[in-house]
Amino acid sequence: MPDVQRRGDADSVTTNPYAPTSETLAQAPTLNDTEAYRRAHLKHETSCKSVGTLFLVSSILVVLGCLISFLSFTQMSIAGPTNTPSFVMNLVVMLIFLLQGAVGYGLRRLRSWAKTGGIIFSMFGLLGFPLGTLFCGYFLYLLLCKKGQIVFSSSYQDIVAQTPHIQYKTPIIVWLIALALLMLPFSLLFLR
Repeated sequence: MPDVQRRGDADSVTTNPYAPTSETLAQAPTLNDTEAYRRAHLKHETSCKSVGTLFLVSSILVVLGCLISFLSFTQMSIAGPTNTPSFVMNLVVMLIFLLQGAVGYGLRRLRSWAKTGGIIFSMFGLLGFPLGTLFCGYFLYLLLCKKGQIVFSSSYQDIVAQTPHIQYKTPIIVWLIALALLMLPFSLLFLR
């Protein structure tokens, strides 16, 4: 006779193999345990700070380009008439990227006002299909998800101040990939 159990039998109550394990049911660390709470959000904190770094680096590069362009405008004005709309557009672009640099600095410091600026800049970045859409979509996720709200809260700022000894350690594979990406243009020059 096959092993068929009917409903209501005492033997039919068995453990569910698909039930979540105790690890999945574990509660998130509370605010009272500051070190565990910070460690639980450290990776997300680092990702948000990385967005700030990207904003800062792009801002610095564009502002330097605008300054070089201003120098060429002044040289052209000495030689002859200047193109005023280009000068004004250059000034507007420089001001926007100076603002983006300020937002990037605020994101590096996990300031709540910078989160709002990061959301605005990321929404405009979505228009840069395909890479801008991918990256800025991820940036929006980082800033708008539940952990993003926690990381930019004032209570988390207090936890960061209480636990300065906790630092994120970048995996060695990330450093190797970054080094390979930096070396790629130089290796292409030598292959010619």
